[in-house]
Amino acid sequence: MDLTPANLQALNTGFRANFNRGFVGVLPEYREIAMEVPSSTESNSYGWMGDMPEVREWLGERVVHQLNAYGFTLVNKRFELTIGVDVDKIEDDQYGVYGPIMTEFGRSVGRFPNKLVMSILRGGTSGAAIGFDGKPLLATDHPRLNAAGKPVGVSNWAGGAGSRWYLADLSRAIKPLVYQPRKAFGFVRKDRPEDDNVFDNNEIRYGTNGRCNAGPGFWQLIYGSGQELNVANFEAAKTAFEALKLERSDEKAGVMATHLIVPTDLEGAGRRILKAGLVPQTVGDNTVAVTNVWENAAQLLVLKSL
Repeated sequence: MDLTPANLQALNTGFRANFNRGFVGVLPEYREIAMEVPSSTESNSYGWMGDMPEVREWLGERVVHQLNAYGFTLVNKRFELTIGVDVDKIEDDQYGVYGPIMTEFGRSVGRFPNKLVMSILRGGTSGAAIGFDGKPLLATDHPRLNAAGKPVGVSNWAGGAGSRWYLADLSRAIKPLVYQPRKAFGFVRKDRPEDDNVFDNNEIRYGTNGRCNAGPGFWQLIYGSGQELNVANFEAAKTAFEALKLERSDEKAGVMATHLIVPTDLEGAGRRILKAGLVPQTVGDNTVAVTNVWENAAQLLVLKSL
């Protein structure tokens, strides 16, 4: 193939189609656990309340819940991916071998938001996931005020060093994490004979770049554990999670464990807890099948990117 404008345009059209095929074939798992907040500037500043306020009886003056009581700024980052194609391969009509590569190129770009969001969740107990209250997304000492107005530490982390699993309330508009897109990833080519990469290196380049970031959202809507995923630990985590109270109140916050979130290696354990109709129970020297009281107690969400 000669590197004529028409041939290069046809090549670009084919490679772009491969790229798009890979891109759209990726399941956007991040949307299950992260709210997407588009950005139009260098960064977004998020004002959060300590709680989602509840309706109260109007006695005296109104109580104004300030959105800027807490806050943090999420700065957009630049990301890129570039691949090179040898001009000789194109001229020798061997460009067909690059079609699958372009499809995987698109797939890599399509799964990047999943990768970015899951990195925040996996690092939820570290400094990589500091949230609006100055604590990691998963911590044992989130600062709160109890009913008496005294500061206390509230936990949404059960500890443990095993594979992590999570309970989350995904029934709300606000979610436990944030994905912040600023500039969409596109498909860019540098294939003209006068381009430096072609002239100097005999190489056509295809690339993509975008701007975005991810971060922690509302920690009150997630509870994490690194303990063994079994019935006892599931029950303890669910009880602790749903016991969360409103700030300055003895009233429960109304958080519900709507989902059990697991990576693929814990899918079996999650299914045994939530999907089995009968479970074994030891009675004396015998093992009998009894009704599973936790069947369908939450939805099982298996995140393959986690």
